[in-house]
Amino acid sequence: MKKKQIVTVVFALSGLLTSVAACGAEQPSPPTSGGHMSSPGAATGWAAKVSGDPYAVYKSADLLAISSAFNELRYKCLGENGYPQFLQVLPAQKANSFRNMEETPDFAATFASYGELPWFASEQDARAKGYGLPAQALAPTVMTMDPAIGPVMNDCTKKSLAAVGDRDGTIQNYTELGNTLAGSMGSITDKAKGDLTNQVLACMNKGKYPVDPNGANRNNDWNVDFLVPLGVQPQQPNREDSGTNGNAVIITPAIPAKPYVPTKEESESAAAMYHCSVETGAHDEWLNDIHQAEATAISQNEAALDELNPKITALAKTASAALQGHGK
Repeated sequence: MKKKQIVTVVFALSGLLTSVAACGAEQPSPPTSGGHMSSPGAATGWAAKVSGDPYAVYKSADLLAISSAFNELRYKCLGENGYPQFLQVLPAQKANSFRNMEETPDFAATFASYGELPWFASEQDARAKGYGLPAQALAPTVMTMDPAIGPVMNDCTKKSLAAVGDRDGTIQNYTELGNTLAGSMGSITDKAKGDLTNQVLACMNKGKYPVDPNGANRNNDWNVDFLVPLGVQPQQPNREDSGTNGNAVIITPAIPAKPYVPTKEESESAAAMYHCSVETGAHDEWLNDIHQAEATAISQNEAALDELNPKITALAKTASAALQGHGK
């Protein structure tokens, strides 16, 4: 099936770095295109108050803003204390809210990636995407093996964390809540990998674009041979290949995104997959199951949302004020 980049995010503000091999290590963000649904649920409380997307009650944007403010303050501190390279990459990192960093809590994208239809959201979507994945863009970052940066990094991390103003573990607790909500959809993903996808592939085998689970050209994501020529999969960027020279502090350049371009035959096959998902009922069953899983998870965590949502919104305001006051 279509491979998703699902990330369990661990917010690392409370962890102080003692050594740095790659400052601002990056990874591609999970995809954000996902279909949410209008199927009715039986939820009460928080979930009943939300139309369409129950997970909208989770303050993903506020948590991301806090993370971005923390990192901006940390980069500025590093730049002002002997490592100006961090100031050079700051505009590009800030423009994307530091989403390329693996510890950035972008739960809006994480939730969307769980909800994304495995067999494409529409015929147009299927024809455009095919069976491959684009290579994600990466912003420039700083890499060094200089041991002298350790104490500076620790000090800047402490100061930036203090400026954000989290004194009772709200950030970590809210991140754990986000992981809980994301994890609640895991069983639905497993179902799609099994029965529903089998129904879709069986439907394809009755039409013009069959698949062969034992073919020589099995696609790694779906583990079947689509029996049509596929596009060239662009290589995902890897910062580990950049390397450093001794204790030098280097800036790795930005890496642009590279699209995946399906072949004409592949686009036709993918369109057939989409139509089979509709014809078999897998499409609607998936949306209904996702909606129910989201609504249930929100209802089960209503008390935590009631407690933490006002705190995380207040912290977002504190973090914004700390940024505005920096240097004054």
